[in-house]
Parts: sequence; C-alpha cells; structure tokens
Amino acid sequence: MKVLMLAACATAMMMAAPAYAQMSSSGSMSNGSMSNDSMTCQAMMDKAGSMPAPADASKAAMAKKDMDMAKSDMAANNEAMCKKHMNMAMHDMM
Repeated sequence: MKVLMLAACATAMMMAAPAYAQMSSSGSMSNGSMSNDSMTCQAMMDKAGSMPAPADASKAAMAKKDMDMAKSDMAANNEAMCKKHMNMAMHDMM
C-alpha cells in the first residue's frame, strides 16, 4: 500500500514539474523583446518611433502628447518621468 501511494505521489510530482518550470522561467522578456521596465527612455523613444500610428485619432493625439512630455522630461534629465510618459504613449499606440 505504501509503495502504491509513493508511486502515485512520484507520478504527480513528475507531471507537475514541467508546468512549474514553465511558469518560473518567464523573466522580463515578452514575445522575444525586452520589457519597457529594463529599457532606457531613449530606447523606448526609438521603439515607439518604429511603431505604427494608431488608427484612432484620439489615441494618436494622446500618444503624441505623452511623447512630447517625455521629450521635455528627457531634456530636464528626469528619466523616471520620461519612462512613465513613454509607457503611456506606447500603450496608446497599441
């Protein structure tokens, strides 16, 4: 009886291991690209520059406004606010 219980537990653990490994291996990468948290503001600006403009005019206006604010923050040497505005701009562009 103990052998059967041990075999059942071992089987369950072996089946759960791949699922656990898959969950814990996702780092800061998503779809093969770096997350915005690890990028500099300049890198975020470069990435946003290669993104297509949104079809929705209000989203395009919001993205442009946030990008302008990010440029102002970068000129003021405020990396944190620059990244915040670029995150919002890139979100509007999606």
